[in-house]
Amino acid sequence: LEGRVQINGEVVQNVATKVDPTKDEVRVDGKPFQLRSVGELIWIMLFKPKGVITTVDDPLGRKTVMDLVPNSREQRLVPIGRIDRHGSGLVILTNDYEWHTILSHPRYEQSRKFNI
Repeated sequence: LEGRVQINGEVVQNVATKVDPTKDEVRVDGKPFQLRSVGELIWIMLFKPKGVITTVDDPLGRKTVMDLVPNSREQRLVPIGRIDRHGSGLVILTNDYEWHTILSHPRYEQSRKFNI
């Protein structure tokens, strides 16, 4: 509670303050922060088959996980993690970039289990 977050012009004093993304204006360090409601977030569990690349775009034109999900690019989905082109398994696609970072960035030290 360093005074960095404001809701409707008021400095947040309680970390459990409720916010309505459709009505409330949130600012962090004086800059508007765009909130999304749960209804706007997308999580897709996808079985990635062998031969498909786990990426948003492949400069070599190979088939990617994005090609397997209709409108995935328009919905701005990104894969969490990677599976080798020759492997298969569960891949999660999401537009929840906060959770994407928490699950994939090394600083969060999320454990992973691979069956080869």
